[in-house]
Amino acid sequence: MAYVIGVDVGGTNTDVAILHGQEVISWNKSHTTSDIVSGVIDSITQAIRKAVKNGHGGVVEKTVRVNIGTTQFINAVINCSGLEKVASIRLCGITSHSLPPFCEFPDDLKEQVAGGCYLVNGGFEYDGKVVTELDTDELIKVLNEIVLSGVKNVSVCGLFSPMNSVQEEAVGHIIKTQFSSLSYTLSS
Repeated sequence: MAYVIGVDVGGTNTDVAILHGQEVISWNKSHTTSDIVSGVIDSITQAIRKAVKNGHGGVVEKTVRVNIGTTQFINAVINCSGLEKVASIRLCGITSHSLPPFCEFPDDLKEQVAGGCYLVNGGFEYDGKVVTELDTDELIKVLNEIVLSGVKNVSVCGLFSPMNSVQEEAVGHIIKTQFSSLSYTLSS
C-alpha cells in the first residue's frame, strides 16, 4: 500500500502527517521557518524518521504523493512581500493575445511578480488540433532574454495543454537541459 504525505505550512507551525491508507503512521510539528523550503524539508524528514522507527521502512520508496497547503502564499500575495518575479511563456500561436498573463493583477502585485510575458508559437484548440507548431528557435531566443533579464522563474502555459501536454513537456525539456539556472512550472 502506498504512502501519502500531507504538509500544512502555517504562520506559526508546520505540520506533517504521513498516511498509510487511512492510518496516520507518523506526524511532526515544528515552528515555521523564515526559509519555508528548508523548514518543510526538515519537518518531512523528521516525520519520515519517526515512520521508519515505527516499522515503516519503505515510506520513502512507496510515497506516491505529497500534498502541501499553506497560508504563507496567501499572506505573501496579500502583503506583496517575499515574492519573486516570474516570466510567463504562453504557447498560443496567433490566438489568445487579448488577455495576456498578469493583465488582471492589481498594480502592486504585478510590479512584484510580473517578469515578462512571452506569447509564442504552440498551443492546441479545444478539439486537440494544433494552433501552431512549437518554434524551438523562438523559444530559445525568449529563454535567453529571460535569463538576461535576471528573472529566475518561468511558468509555461500551453493552450489546452491538459488535453495534450507534449508541447509543454518539450519546453520543460529545453529549459531543463539548456537553461538549468531557471526554475520552471508547466501548467499541465
